[in-house]
Amino acid sequence: DAWPFLGGSCPHQACVPHHLFSECARELDLARHMQGRLWYPAFDEKQASIREIVDLFKAGRSYPHGIMNWQSKEQLDMEYILNTPATIIDERTVEVEGQRFRAKNLVLCTGAQTIYPEIPGIGTPGVYDFASLIEELDYEPNRCVIIGGSKVALEYGSFFHATGCRTTILTRSPLMETASLHHVDDGLREYVISMMTDRGIEIVEGAEPLEVLGNGRVTGVRYRTASGETREIATDFVFIGTGERPDLSMYAPLGLQTDERGFVVADTHMRTSVPGVYAAGDLLGPPMEMFKARKCGVGAARNIMGEDYEFDYTEYPDFLHTTYEVTWCGLSEAEARAAYPNVIKIQMPPDDADPETFA
Repeated sequence: DAWPFLGGSCPHQACVPHHLFSECARELDLARHMQGRLWYPAFDEKQASIREIVDLFKAGRSYPHGIMNWQSKEQLDMEYILNTPATIIDERTVEVEGQRFRAKNLVLCTGAQTIYPEIPGIGTPGVYDFASLIEELDYEPNRCVIIGGSKVALEYGSFFHATGCRTTILTRSPLMETASLHHVDDGLREYVISMMTDRGIEIVEGAEPLEVLGNGRVTGVRYRTASGETREIATDFVFIGTGERPDLSMYAPLGLQTDERGFVVADTHMRTSVPGVYAAGDLLGPPMEMFKARKCGVGAARNIMGEDYEFDYTEYPDFLHTTYEVTWCGLSEAEARAAYPNVIKIQMPPDDADPETFA
């Protein structure tokens, strides 16, 4: 593993901080909503600091790393080499620091990284993604523009806004309508988006980012609206939420089959197009979550050991956080009505109710 510890980006920059940030957003949202009632004091929009919360996470992130390393070595008796990249020689051979390891099977699980849009100014200080936010944020932002409409955009945008950092999301496609979120009900999507806008988050759909503005530090974003109008929005913080893609350059000797989005193609046994080579996790595309990655890896191992084991992660339960958790599983209402003649819908709150009060 090229990381200096086991676990990859999940405990270091992605899943674990994301859950901390989402919990903070939930607590702040409750404090804002309940201010002046019961024991809740008046809410101070600037009482929370993004940078302080990031630093809080960084102060404790070594513990899950240590646990993973210890469990793997002492409890599972695994051997591993850390803090150095591997070189793929062929489908049976991997080279690491001058040592060559040969095996009947390879399991690939090197994850994915944020794809930054190719627009002028994207490298200006003040532009972050989920990883660089953790490692590089050195000031407290007051105004945020998010480029992209991925799950990360919704989740981190809700956190930023809950801390008092006014947030605008610029997205080409309607939120929660991407191919990877195909089982999200229209009613659920409408609920999530209406709750975000009710809290003051500005969402601009059909927006095409043209340029990140700034002179030594971000000052704004120029974009084109769905109607073709060019606009500028001032900001001191740009967050990239355009989704992630794997870097497959190290696998060039294998000639892996990929899909139109650049993800590795594998079947429900986790077998790739190359015999003896399996893949797991974000290499395969959404849902890009640790629980899916773990089960993919387990599936690959069970098949390597001779078991006929399948895992269809396209039907796996998924979730996201705004200032609350949203989960879904199975067919959406529209998919169910298209497939079956008798569908009964039970929903709270009802469609015609106020989503804040159910009245």
